Amino acid sequence: SFIFGLKFPEALLWARRLRESEIEVYRKTFHQFDKDNSDSIDLSELQDIVSALGYNLVKSMIDEGLVEAQDDYAEKQEGHLDFDEFVNLMFLFRRWDGFSRAEVQELRHTFKRFDDNGNGEVETIELCDILQYLGYITKLDEVQLLIAKVDANESGTLDF
Repeated sequence: SFIFGLKFPEALLWARRLRESEIEVYRKTFHQFDKDNSDSIDLSELQDIVSALGYNLVKSMIDEGLVEAQDDYAEKQEGHLDFDEFVNLMFLFRRWDGFSRAEVQELRHTFKRFDDNGNGEVETIELCDILQYLGYITKLDEVQLLIAKVDANESGTLDF
């Protein structure tokens, strides 16, 4: 079985190395902001470190991520994150793609609503309907160009 021209074991190795590389970037940035070498960062510095990694999030989104990512956060509320909690938070932000949990749920619900044939993918016309539902004025040819830019498997459709 092939994934993007790689055999499956090679794809797994590539994915593992990519993840290790990503964690190393997080580690370097984390230690750069851990000025007192306590192996933790203060929550008041969190927005700065997240911004340094390319995320521009409002405080409410960071707070939402903290509740989900920090081990037993609701009980401890220590005012800082250790490295593992920080990595969990960064993976969460990456998975959310800059959206809050509520926004992701709303988008997923909208996606399913307009997935007319229920195959888990939307075609150009369905995407036009979604965008219009969300308040965007769209033209068919513009939506086709949008899909072409992000359609990795060149199927002409998008999945959530």
